[in-house]
Amino acid sequence: MFVSDERLRVKVEEAVKDPEPMIEKLDEMLTASGVQHFFSEPIEVLDDEEYILDLFYDSNDRVTVDLIYLLWAKTIRNVPNEKIVEAMKRVAA
Repeated sequence: MFVSDERLRVKVEEAVKDPEPMIEKLDEMLTASGVQHFFSEPIEVLDDEEYILDLFYDSNDRVTVDLIYLLWAKTIRNVPNEKIVEAMKRVAA
């Protein structure tokens, strides 16, 4: 039985018409890296501006999850370099 002790809130902007393929890609990336994980059902947002769900995983995989999430954010979500650099500094701290 898999027990998680970490949570990461995943947000996809409403401008993305179909966020499911993006989440599936994150799932594939985590699975390929051997990270045991699962996602919550999407969380309802009152203003409908974001698609939000939670990613649960084991704390032993935290650095791996953080790095995969950054790679996913850069390559799949097209997050600007400045934001990726800021996030990398937080991961390195």
